[in-house]
Amino acid sequence: MNPSPFDYIRSIYTWIIFIAWTLLIIGVLYLVCLPIQLVIRKFDPQHRFLHYYACVWANGTFWLFPGWKIFVNGHEKIDRKKSYIFVANHQSLLDIQAIYTLWRQFRWIAKDVLFKIPFFGWGMALIGYIPLKRGNKDSISICMNIAKQKVLQNMPVLFFPEGTRSKDGEMLPFKHGAFTLAKETQTEIVPIVIDGTGTAIRKHTWIFNRDVNIVIEVLDPISKDMVFKQSVEELKEISRSRIMQRLNDIRKRQDVHHKSRIPRTQTQQMSNA
Repeated sequence: MNPSPFDYIRSIYTWIIFIAWTLLIIGVLYLVCLPIQLVIRKFDPQHRFLHYYACVWANGTFWLFPGWKIFVNGHEKIDRKKSYIFVANHQSLLDIQAIYTLWRQFRWIAKDVLFKIPFFGWGMALIGYIPLKRGNKDSISICMNIAKQKVLQNMPVLFFPEGTRSKDGEMLPFKHGAFTLAKETQTEIVPIVIDGTGTAIRKHTWIFNRDVNIVIEVLDPISKDMVFKQSVEELKEISRSRIMQRLNDIRKRQDVHHKSRIPRTQTQQMSNA
């Protein structure tokens, strides 16, 4: 179905609001949050405070657009004191913002071009997110070394192992990087299911859809014992099959999930990292 003129007008308005909100957040980041971080850097060398501030930005995006309803499940399965490898399916530009609604610490691997955006990209680098130039072997090696250091420093790292956004919402094959890192560091893997973001804004378009239900669900971690016993290929397939199965269940039971929405106040609790 082709977008109507009203869809174009609404999307332009949405982008204006989103950009204005982002610019406001960036301004506060450099004028207020960065000086605070400089004061507390001795107690917060991993810039956890700034990551939580990024969570404010992401959650605010959804607050501004009430047509997008967020259903967050399973965030209690993530122990704030432990390190993990998070692996999630990838549908949309909104995926990372949706995962921020978990209010959990992580550092994610992002395309290197994002880090070149003035102020926004500099903020990403400051927080400690990890740049990657796809297809560049040197960049991949550096990226994985940084990710390994963070995991060993008790900081979870988020991967989108499909490597790119799905065009139609169906999952692509997983790449091995996240699972190789899990084996090397003997770290638990946490599969995360995302659904609905690909409907809110589809790949290769700037048109927003309204009245979208977005589901974020944290699945049971794959234990260190299983990480030790299984091969990289097996871990990759176990993670992918769990996410795919739950994704199919969510789509079949959308009405049930819509009725069991978790109040925003429960998904926005911030405790000490």
